[in-house]
Amino acid sequence: LEYLRELQETQVEGNSVILSAAITACQLGQQPQMARQLLKTARDQGIGDVQAYTAAITACGTASLWDSALEVLQDMRTAKCEPNLFSYNAAMGACQAALEWERALRLYFSMGRAHLTPDTTSYNLLLSSCARSSQREQVEWLVQRM
Repeated sequence: LEYLRELQETQVEGNSVILSAAITACQLGQQPQMARQLLKTARDQGIGDVQAYTAAITACGTASLWDSALEVLQDMRTAKCEPNLFSYNAAMGACQAALEWERALRLYFSMGRAHLTPDTTSYNLLLSSCARSSQREQVEWLVQRM
């Protein structure tokens, strides 16, 4: 993070690789708000890609901030940066950890509207979320869809 600050202070432009690495460092250091701030600053400078947004979603999810993870996903769409499968899975993981099965299910449907095909990770996260929340009918429905 100090390296990123030095880049900003010397007005050397960062790039999306540096940004993603810095956001991942925030995740590992349990600093999701710093990750979001880095993303905002980078976005203001025209930097920020799907990998950086996904890293910020993961940072929020790791800190059990499912609502912040969903906000970053929405910010991503607003910025015209299309979420990919990894972005959705990161958001679903945040919801799964918080037992927000309904929100995880909404993300599943959003994936379909975005023409993304859920993978094994997507189904595992959603099944776990529903099962841990005692949503037997949803689990049965999902198993049939797999």
